[in-house]
Amino acid sequence: MYLGVYCDDIIAIFGDDDVGSVYDVFRTALHTCWKAEDEGKLSDILNICVAHEGSSIKLSQPTYIDTMVDRYLPADKLRVDKVQKTPYSLHFKDNITEALAAPPAAYSPPDPSILAEYQSLVRALLYCLTATRPDIA
Repeated sequence: MYLGVYCDDIIAIFGDDDVGSVYDVFRTALHTCWKAEDEGKLSDILNICVAHEGSSIKLSQPTYIDTMVDRYLPADKLRVDKVQKTPYSLHFKDNITEALAAPPAAYSPPDPSILAEYQSLVRALLYCLTATRPDIA
């Protein structure tokens, strides 16, 4: 049996739940000592959906990602005309050359509200990256 624990949630992965099995003894002890509930087959935890497909387990975060899109890219602010097929501007090389030729600017701290929003977005993306979406690294 394998256990995953996060605060007051416990996930148990076990081979069988027959009477007298390790899982059965563990579950009985939890019910006796802490009046814990067995919520049945795991379907979600920490904004991660868990789907059982045969002998495989599929993890996804559709609700979390939809919430992120609504928060950080609301439809009223999405400019379709700005979408490009390349991941950078066609003038990328010229912009780099221009930036390197310019004298270094004096440092000025970023606007605190913009910095907080940026950090929040990066945290949200990192959560998806570490939980279910390594492809966004």
